[in-house]
Amino acid sequence: MIDKGIKDEKELFLGLAMEDVSDAADLLWPTYQSANGQDGFVSIEVSPDLAYDTEASISEARRLFQP
Repeated sequence: MIDKGIKDEKELFLGLAMEDVSDAADLLWPTYQSANGQDGFVSIEVSPDLAYDTEASISEARRLFQP
C-alpha cells in the first residue's frame, strides 16, 4: 500500500484490516456453506470515533463495503 502512495495511518490500517477480513472470509467460506449460513461469519467495525455520528457511520460502512 505504501508503494501505491498511501501514507495516512488510518487508511493503511483499514487496508490491512480489509485484507485480513477478506482472507478470513475466504477461509471460512466452506464453514458458511456447510452450516447453511448459520456459521462462518467475519466482520469489521467502523471507527469508534464515529459512534455518535450516525450519518458518518453509515457513510464509512458504505465506503468499507465497496469492492
